[in-house]
Amino acid sequence: MLDENGEPINTDAEAMITGQDFRGIVKNIQADIASAAEAEEEAATTPGDAEGSLEAAEASAFPEPPKSITEMTFEETGFSDPAKIAANPQDFIEFSIADLKRGNTNVTRENITAALGQAGVPLDQIRTLVDEAMVRINKMQEDEAARQAGLDAIASGVVNTNTGNVGKRPSPNMLGGDIAGRKWDAQYSQTHDPETGDPLVN
Repeated sequence: MLDENGEPINTDAEAMITGQDFRGIVKNIQADIASAAEAEEEAATTPGDAEGSLEAAEASAFPEPPKSITEMTFEETGFSDPAKIAANPQDFIEFSIADLKRGNTNVTRENITAALGQAGVPLDQIRTLVDEAMVRINKMQEDEAARQAGLDAIASGVVNTNTGNVGKRPSPNMLGGDIAGRKWDAQYSQTHDPETGDPLVN
């Protein structure tokens, strides 16, 4: 007697409904149809349970890899809490070196030592950690200095222009620093003998 919208299909059906006491039943059927229509419309405009479940499953199966300590910001490391530094002093060193690479000029031997000391790291451990860190930092800075020296030498035409003795290649300093030697390499290694400084014989 009712169509898909809950309305009488014709006048005879309407007369039958109103003539008999079916009006309450009809109202219930119409309410059910209206609720179903609303639910269908909402499902069409929002992700369904199946889609949400699929997204959740994909996120669970392929989770974002955790950041390494060298990729984190200072806030993410938690190193504002000295207890975090005390519990993970090597991580603090790794973060500091990475932060220096990113251009933080506040990363110095003094500041690293102070932060470890304030966190309560034992003095002998601080010395070991900082000495090892400074070897790596010096090497990093030397590599950058040599790279820049090579670029400067090429730009200024220094390479292959000196035909006299330029002095032998400087030796590393007592701490292993080799900035002067790397600059020598960038300017003269292709044209001069590192042992004597004399021009190479072609």
